[in-house]
Parts: sequence; structure tokens; C-alpha cells
Amino acid sequence: MRNDNEIDLGSVKINRNIILEIIARAVGEDEGIRLAEPGFLFRFFCRVKNRPAYRIEVEVDKKKDMRINIDVVISYGIDILKVADTLRERINAILEKMIHRMAGYINVRVVGIKKEL
Repeated sequence: MRNDNEIDLGSVKINRNIILEIIARAVGEDEGIRLAEPGFLFRFFCRVKNRPAYRIEVEVDKKKDMRINIDVVISYGIDILKVADTLRERINAILEKMIHRMAGYINVRVVGIKKEL
């Protein structure tokens, strides 16, 4: 039986590129850490697929749980574990704020160390 007091407002779908952009901006908020630079082939593939060229992978399973893999480069001398924990917390906080979902799993892969960023 239908309730006449309820209004169906439809559904909201968020493009995967928006999620990538949110995550990329969250990484950029910290000094001493940045996204890893994509290689030529990766940039080409992303251009063909009309996708931002970030080294970020977002998977959403059937239960709507998100799994994120992100490649970063950090400055030499920075506490890697602290940076990774802070980044995970920031990403989940901004995702919760903007799309009301948190990632069930965030894998931060440090793929390089630079003297200065």
C-alpha cells in the first residue's frame, strides 16, 4: 500500500570521476605529500577513457562499499605511517561530508620519496 505522505525524490548517482577529484584534492591539502605522477601510457589510457589521470583506483562493490588504492610521493624525513593514517582520515571525512559514504578500505601506497615537494 502506498503512503500519500511520502514523496519519491529519485536517486542520486555520482560519477566516478567526481570521487577521484575529491580524493585528489584531499591529498593536496598536506605539505610533504602529493599524488604520484602518472606515466605516459597511463595518461594516454585515461584520456581515451575520459578519466582524470590520477593514480587512484576506486572500486565499489554490490553492497556499495568503497575500496580505494592511492599512490603517493612524500618528502624525505616525513613519518610515513602518520602521513598514511592522516590521509585515510581526511579522505573518509571529506567523503562522509560530501557523499555521505566512507571508504571501507583505503590503501595508501608510498611509491616514491623526494627531497622536496
